[in-house]
Amino acid sequence: MMSRRHFCNVLQSPRKTRWLLLVVSVLTVFFLIAWNLLRPVKFIPLPPVALDDPLQLPSMPGDVSIAVCRPTPVDFSPLEKFLVKSSPKVCPGKLPWFQVTGDKIRITDEALLRNAGSVECTFTEWHYVSDLVVRNSPPVSTTAGEYTLKDSDVAKVSCTGAHGLKYESVEIGVARSKRDGIGWSYTADDDIGLSILILVYDSVSRGIFERKLPKTNSILRSLGAITLEGYSILGDGTPAALIPMLTGETEEELPGVQKNLKKPLSVSTYPFIFQEAMDRGYVTAYLEDTWRVGTFTYRLTGFAYPPTDHFPIPYFKAMEQGEAAWNFCREGKVHHLDWLEYITNLMDTYTSVPRLFFGLHGHLSHDDLNRLGEHDDELVDFFADLEAQGHLNNSLVLLMADHGPRFTEFRQTEGGNHEERHPFIRMLLPCWFAQKFPEKHENLMENARSGVLLTPFDLHATFLDLLGDGLLDERREVWRSKGLKTADTRALSLFSEIPKDRDCKVADIPVHWCDCFKWTLLSVEDPSVRHIADTIVESINRFNSVAGRLCSRLTIREIAQASSTFNDGHLLFEVHFSVSPSGAKFEALAAKVLNSSHVAVDVPTISRTNRYEDQPRCISGSFPQLLKFCYCETDPF
Repeated sequence: MMSRRHFCNVLQSPRKTRWLLLVVSVLTVFFLIAWNLLRPVKFIPLPPVALDDPLQLPSMPGDVSIAVCRPTPVDFSPLEKFLVKSSPKVCPGKLPWFQVTGDKIRITDEALLRNAGSVECTFTEWHYVSDLVVRNSPPVSTTAGEYTLKDSDVAKVSCTGAHGLKYESVEIGVARSKRDGIGWSYTADDDIGLSILILVYDSVSRGIFERKLPKTNSILRSLGAITLEGYSILGDGTPAALIPMLTGETEEELPGVQKNLKKPLSVSTYPFIFQEAMDRGYVTAYLEDTWRVGTFTYRLTGFAYPPTDHFPIPYFKAMEQGEAAWNFCREGKVHHLDWLEYITNLMDTYTSVPRLFFGLHGHLSHDDLNRLGEHDDELVDFFADLEAQGHLNNSLVLLMADHGPRFTEFRQTEGGNHEERHPFIRMLLPCWFAQKFPEKHENLMENARSGVLLTPFDLHATFLDLLGDGLLDERREVWRSKGLKTADTRALSLFSEIPKDRDCKVADIPVHWCDCFKWTLLSVEDPSVRHIADTIVESINRFNSVAGRLCSRLTIREIAQASSTFNDGHLLFEVHFSVSPSGAKFEALAAKVLNSSHVAVDVPTISRTNRYEDQPRCISGSFPQLLKFCYCETDPF
């Protein structure tokens, strides 16, 4: 043991004093870190969730910022074992009696031949009133073999032919909009002069796109498509991707439209980009082919009126309630072709006016990561036709996904974690754009290739930039007035210079979805890991408690993986675990402030990585925010 005299001699030696202080400092830091990791974690009960405001939940304490972010490279070779070769589907059965071009529904020569040239048909147009109500126009009967759509894109057809043959179908065409104010003369003086076509596929990551649609990938490369290397999602599911893209804000920042609110508003209160475009001469369209899980109707209240000039939801709703819902066929052809054919019809109908068309396709890809391969040749033909008709010479085209797969076995791998956060995205621009706008093009290429973080907010800013008229500056003023801390940094046009040191904080990517952390694996047997996992599950149980006793209490079944990282005064834990009695598998983030026993869990951001099927059937209508967490042992009645 060091004597007091020797200790004093050490202090009198400057060199020895410095060494002693260094040793003491290192040991102190090591002790504090070890103490924070190993001591028991104290659970902070979340406040009760108000029935009329389910989104006002506590968030992660403090801000999280990291150094220059580039997504971590991941080995995607394990993906191959989840992929199986898919061939184009062949649909047997009767041939359709009609073909549709523009607003004309014409009986085919084959149908006339089968009916000895005599067919009487009644056409009834369907008009969207709400997501549950469709108004019928007065029926029109004719033997002319042709009908012109008047005020709706959708019509029910009932025919009687020779020998008593009967035929019924629902047809979709394009009834040209009669709205005033459509045309290039109505656009802003600084409008760039491009139409906008946005095609989104549900649940397709970059890796899956390249492996399942190789021919499409090839033709896009030949057309000069640009890949946004650093594109990342903002949250869980389709709404978290599309709402920021189409409005510039998140669901939490916009008026309450969740079905379980006491007095929910309509989704029509959202500041959609479509209205800005229509005010400036653009004709618009919005279509989704999966009405049963619609972006704005599954958890949200839907539209009070059509958000666009063309809104053929009644057609796709009818398809999901008919033959196409179970065998993916309609009248001898694959149903998913209806989606592409309708978009082609839109493009061909409006050749001389500005267009903003948006389509979301989930029929093939939402539930199965392999069926998308059936679509490869069809997409090649689609883009070849767009080029042949000259549409690519006046349009910005985005082909992309909302997010990667969420509920597949692949999602439970490291590659699956990364792929969910990085959907595929390709952009096409006319050849003349680079010559006419060299600075904008140079910025776009640099932003795309550098891997700088990009999000749906930036896509929205780009659309506003294309429309001109100072729209982006106006919207930014609105965001500032709402007190959004990242109003000046999160929505940047791809045609502007985006800082290379952009991180998740300034891009406004929530911590759970940030793919820039360097994680350290932990032992799942570590007591501190078990404490964190129990805290997360207890937080889920508290979150479920708004439904009373309808949801079973969950407990840890297995901890599959755990990891941690230090950031901005926080110790972050990412835990993969399953629970009983539901068998649900979750990926959750918990934040622990250093030198504190407090742990924060933001329950709504937790990812469920296997399907919940009908487990939450007892609360699906009343508490949609609990869908991925609640396990109903019994029905409510």
